[in-house]
Amino acid sequence: MLTADARRALRAWLRLVRIAEPVQLALLERYGVTFSELHALRILRDLGQVPISRYAEALAISRSTATGVLDRFEQRGLAQREASRTDRRVILVAITPLGRQALEHLTAFEESEPGQRIARLPVARQRQLVAIAEALTGEPIGDSSPEPVHSGQEVVA
Repeated sequence: MLTADARRALRAWLRLVRIAEPVQLALLERYGVTFSELHALRILRDLGQVPISRYAEALAISRSTATGVLDRFEQRGLAQREASRTDRRVILVAITPLGRQALEHLTAFEESEPGQRIARLPVARQRQLVAIAEALTGEPIGDSSPEPVHSGQEVVA
């Protein structure tokens, strides 16, 4: 049973989810991507062109689950697969220009009403929000660079 404070905190969280919904729906309508899929797409962008096994490892999921994620991305034009030039047994995956565009569309979040309200909060309150989100998700929230962090070289595992 939740305490009165915990119930109030839960209502606050649900309200936050509700105000983010219009931005999520716009992203889903334009690119067919959900919030949870954005994470997987961002990982793919940051890895560069890699074997499916490396992508699955980075997402901490099985290779078959990663294949399903990539099937959906490929159907939407967000990712592509190709055989490695150095080892034909290896299938490499990479984000497409449309996938990059979907990630860049995140400016819609920054320009949204919730994004603008967060921007107007004092830095200390913004940091509190991050700390709460990290505590609730169990994951650190770092900065997301717009460019991939790989060297651009083909990676073969």
